[in-house]
Amino acid sequence: MLWNWQTIDSCFLSESWHVKSRGAFAASCLGVVALAACVEVVKHWSAQYDAQVCVSLRAADARRAALEDDGDVGLTTAQRQRRHRRTLRATPFQQLVRTALSVLLQGGFYILMLIAMAFNGYIIVCILLGTALGKFLGDWLQIDPDEDEYGVKHEH
Repeated sequence: MLWNWQTIDSCFLSESWHVKSRGAFAASCLGVVALAACVEVVKHWSAQYDAQVCVSLRAADARRAALEDDGDVGLTTAQRQRRHRRTLRATPFQQLVRTALSVLLQGGFYILMLIAMAFNGYIIVCILLGTALGKFLGDWLQIDPDEDEYGVKHEH
């Protein structure tokens, strides 16, 4: 394959995606923009879900540690911290959701990569535009100044 700017008679992924008109090429471009935007949004959802799982695990651990602290009356702070140190794990359902989001994300990335391997300049520009659109619309940065990086609220 060679770099090209061909519109009519372009072919992507399979024989069935053989572009035979300008309208079909425009529809292909719009579809690629939409796919790239969706992949970017799923990437954001995945990161948000991971952060949400971390917050819930830390909150559950804090509640459990508070209950255990009642029996730690004679221990030093270091002994108490060692006693409470443990690995926190997602529930099977949380891990299933994380896995599904990862599969969607990787599948989208691979399909976009295969589409880009047609080396069509217009399609590559559409992938970049879709990624930008998805980032702009689906991943608006916002923070709560009273939360730490794990989403835990701290009162001032």
